[in-house]
Amino acid sequence: RAATVRNILDFPKAFSPQAEIVTLDRNYRSTQPILQAANAVIDLARERFTKNLWSERESDARPRLVTVRDEADQAIFIADQILENREAGTILKQLCPTQVDGDAYDQALPQRIASTLY
Repeated sequence: RAATVRNILDFPKAFSPQAEIVTLDRNYRSTQPILQAANAVIDLARERFTKNLWSERESDARPRLVTVRDEADQAIFIADQILENREAGTILKQLCPTQVDGDAYDQALPQRIASTLY
């Protein structure tokens, strides 16, 4: 599809007068620890616009890096986490962004967990 970071980086110069860059850096959904991890990844990019994602949503929960072999193992890991949290009395809602993910979760989630995938 010829998608490259150059498309974004060269965009302002493609116009006369030069297009203004408006940075959308406030995040209303994620907590600050998640955004700190995202900022660390963004900072590793050799070519990028300066950006510092932030949120007013605080949390003591820190992101974890979990390595899995494939989509099926990812779904099994998530299902195990749901079960552990359910047993601890925590209510979780897992969202699957695509039907492909949903199929793996349908297979991994035990039938004893009431779940609906949209």
